[in-house]
Amino acid sequence: MVEGKAKYASVTFELDDGMANFAKQFPRVLDEARELAVESMGRVWADGAKDITRTDHHIDTAAYINSIGYVRNETGPNGSDVGPVIHDLKKEGKTTVLEIGSGVIYAKPLEKRFNIFGRALDAEIDRMKAQGQTTIKKYIKNRM
Repeated sequence: MVEGKAKYASVTFELDDGMANFAKQFPRVLDEARELAVESMGRVWADGAKDITRTDHHIDTAAYINSIGYVRNETGPNGSDVGPVIHDLKKEGKTTVLEIGSGVIYAKPLEKRFNIFGRALDAEIDRMKAQGQTTIKKYIKNRM
């Protein structure tokens, strides 16, 4: 996430009774599922920010686009390398926080001027929730 005004999303999932009973028996599984869900939701958000950047033609380097959120094997029109990636996953009790962004020097002014990450969060929140739910269900189902 670039410095300055931060925009956050908070997502809460409810489990049906059967899944809740399973989760109570195996808290480690639920913790691992939550971490994977946050990671997968972060990828959706990062991809949204990359799409907005490309669509709006904000910057013509792969260093910025490839540095958003996670490393991918892409190069830009000039064959640029990946810039510094901000991808910091932290677990705090029953909360998992993923900080994503771009660490390139011009990320802060871009975000301040165009609100790329904020717009991506607004545009992708429904897909993020769906991705998180799918990830949790698949992970838990594979352990039953």
